[in-house]
Amino acid sequence: MRALLQSFHYRVSPFASVLWAPILLILIAVLTIHNVQLSAEEVYPHTGSSLFFRVTNRKYISHLVFESIDRQNYITLITTHAGVWAFQSRSHALHYPCGSATECLAEMRRLNDFLDSGWNIGLRLNGSIITEIIYYDPDGS
Repeated sequence: MRALLQSFHYRVSPFASVLWAPILLILIAVLTIHNVQLSAEEVYPHTGSSLFFRVTNRKYISHLVFESIDRQNYITLITTHAGVWAFQSRSHALHYPCGSATECLAEMRRLNDFLDSGWNIGLRLNGSIITEIIYYDPDGS
């Protein structure tokens, strides 16, 4: 075991082991600054997506699903992130909490009609939970 640890120690250069902390700090700082810029007033069309904010449209949302998880009603958007080639896209679910079933149905109809019109929506994210849906249209309303 000791020989294995010693051989691993010599494989990692001291230069690489010293640089990982500053690189990680710079990455965190850039992500933090980028998130602060996204919290400012957005204009249409919004061009950037990040870890906490995503701009999407009907092309990348395949399904809108109403579901109840742990006694909470959700509108679930099945979305894709296209890879380099279209056949490599990956689907995942984003959940938007809504109140009663009638409120969810009204929000689903509004979301579906808006996506069918061809405009973009902005999704503020907290993991896989959508905290806010922003409806973008060219009029700015």
